[in-house]
Amino acid sequence: MINKNYIIVSGFSEKTPYEDEAKKLEESLKKIDLKYKIYPFKNQKSWHKNCQQKAIIIKNALEEFNTNVFWTDSDSIINKNPDLLESLNCDFACHFLKTSWNDNELLSGGIYFGNTPVAKKMIDRWISINNSNATMDQKNLQQVCEEMKGEIRFFLLPAEYVKIYNFDRWQGSNPPIITHFQASRRFKKQV
Repeated sequence: MINKNYIIVSGFSEKTPYEDEAKKLEESLKKIDLKYKIYPFKNQKSWHKNCQQKAIIIKNALEEFNTNVFWTDSDSIINKNPDLLESLNCDFACHFLKTSWNDNELLSGGIYFGNTPVAKKMIDRWISINNSNATMDQKNLQQVCEEMKGEIRFFLLPAEYVKIYNFDRWQGSNPPIITHFQASRRFKKQV
């Protein structure tokens, strides 16, 4: 296994098309020989509520593996070793997308949580907010980041770690380390 001080995690709603997406992710993780765990969970019958399971999975992984956690969505693939993750020393890392319609959108498809008290506090707050609404998990996480801004040791991930397929206009032309295929565009109504 290449990654020493973190684990890559993901999750998918069972008996949905995301199971097949997760298989592709797993193939890419095996090809590079990365340490990972992909968690299946019961379909919540709501796309937003399914996405909100991410926070619970990350919390469980922190507890289960007692190490730093990098989440990548089940509809992503790892193209090459994400070396940067090995050297991170922070509570939280993510990428903010800047577009003409939103100049500061937290992308939760690829996020890193250090195994720290502050990161655990963030996740607990994120779960609490998720439980109070059916809003997109990434918006709830962005709210947590804003609330805890002074407490969090933050690192800005390069776009290559959350590169959305066919989105070079907003994320540049550097080759992706992790490609996100945004299966929600195809499956959101089915799930």
